[in-house]
Amino acid sequence: MVARRVILGVLWTAACWLATAGSVVAQEFPTRAIKIICAFAAGTAVDTIARVIAQDLSEQLKVPVLVENRPGANGSIASDAVAKSPPDGYTLVTGTNSTHAANVTLFRNLPYDPVRDFEPVAFVARLPSLIVANPRVPFRTFPELIAYARANPGKLSYGTANSTSLMVGESIKALAGIDMVAVPYKSTPLAINDVISGQIPLMVVEALMASTHVKSGKLLGLATPLASAIPLLPDVPPIAATLPGFEVSGWVGLFAPASTPAAAVERLATEVQRSLQKQGTRTRLEQLGFVTPAMTRAEFGVFVRAEKERWAKRIKELGIKVQ
Repeated sequence: MVARRVILGVLWTAACWLATAGSVVAQEFPTRAIKIICAFAAGTAVDTIARVIAQDLSEQLKVPVLVENRPGANGSIASDAVAKSPPDGYTLVTGTNSTHAANVTLFRNLPYDPVRDFEPVAFVARLPSLIVANPRVPFRTFPELIAYARANPGKLSYGTANSTSLMVGESIKALAGIDMVAVPYKSTPLAINDVISGQIPLMVVEALMASTHVKSGKLLGLATPLASAIPLLPDVPPIAATLPGFEVSGWVGLFAPASTPAAAVERLATEVQRSLQKQGTRTRLEQLGFVTPAMTRAEFGVFVRAEKERWAKRIKELGIKVQ
């Protein structure tokens, strides 16, 4: 009986210590700079979001929050680096529908698993896209683009710098029954420059990256793959107006390496949500064209797993080649 009471006492003490330790970790974290590895180039939509959130986190957590760009391989280089980083909460990655949904199907030897190797921290925003063209193309609207492509099979090409743009382009081809050639680019800015200069006629691009050029007349905004027009460019119609039911949306969130202490992940998740609830931050993101729906950390984890399956199914249906 005495021995049993001793054992129960030890177990109770251990449980209390673990609970206290977790609380201490939550209170002490962070004690040094946090790094957000951005999976895409400087100046892209994902980079812009990362820097907005990093600024808020730095002010809220009272430590420097730095953004480091490591573009390449559709975001896989940055994601793999973070998956292999120490799981301490001090290194995060801007995961997207490319890095954490599409890539597992698009790349035959992806060096990480988007679910197993990461701890979801927070969903940040949806990324509206646009189909834009050089103003000298022989069409002015999306329906005219479809008509031209049908009359000239294989003569149109479009730039693509990520899985969202590739999915939009290939889905249009399948639903409209047209033939366009996808031209891959290492970064969105390179593709935009080539469309403006006339090297390629059109591309699918994040709305943020193209809006200024559309407003200035350097690019022609033809359509958005969202279900409805976006506030940033309300005069650009949805693809669904021509191809009913069409909708493709990109997204971005923050992820930590798997096995990161729960207390650190929860602290980060809480502070990201606090950032997104600030009226100034929400207004700024919305003015840049981003959509910021509320999503809990648990919901985000379920969302990522569902997105992985959804993108895999669609990629296979469209016959997109695995790299």
